[in-house]
Amino acid sequence: MEILYFKDKNVYIFDGYNLKYKELEGYYVPVVNKETGEILDKVKPNYVTLSISEVYKNDIKKIHDFFNKNQFNEEIDIKDLDGLDVEIASKEYLVDLFNRAISSELKTAPGNYYNNSFISTVNVKSTDSEIPGKWQISYLLDYGFIYDVNIEFIDSNGNYLSDIAQSKNISNIEATMFNTIQKIESDIVQQQKIKINLTKEKTAINSDLNKLLANLSEELKEDE
Repeated sequence: MEILYFKDKNVYIFDGYNLKYKELEGYYVPVVNKETGEILDKVKPNYVTLSISEVYKNDIKKIHDFFNKNQFNEEIDIKDLDGLDVEIASKEYLVDLFNRAISSELKTAPGNYYNNSFISTVNVKSTDSEIPGKWQISYLLDYGFIYDVNIEFIDSNGNYLSDIAQSKNISNIEATMFNTIQKIESDIVQQQKIKINLTKEKTAINSDLNKLLANLSEELKEDE
């Protein structure tokens, strides 16, 4: 939930971004016949969001319209959503989400990265012949601040390291990679900085991660 404050009225934005997967079944931008409403084509999106989901898009539109109509400017409770008719979304979750948004610190100045895109992804091919694949880092900016970061290693078979980590088949090297990734993600969001040269130990994995972070830092660099 994001609230944009203007002189005459506020704008309430509700959506969900998937920083991990580039494609998911049922998420697409429809090409619709204007006269008949028939879906002529399904276009692959640049990023997976709830607003283009076959399952969630109707709820997302209802939530967007409801909050922009009611213009809430203070914390709400479940009774305030009596007029909202949603099929899947939890009203309890929406109340919590809105209250956290309305009570959060209002940003009056942009962060370090205000000249860059809202959401993007950087990739680096693995140079370790024993673990072929690629590294991926996706990020979400909120008013120039790094709101969220997701780092993934995707092997040559298309398996995601974070998915492997949920199973019992994770190897020691994969567990080390996963723990390293989690710390990097946390540090970036907390410190709002991209630190390169994570370790002096020269391995292909560390080299690839350093290159990934260097590329991210370059992409986020504020124009002088």
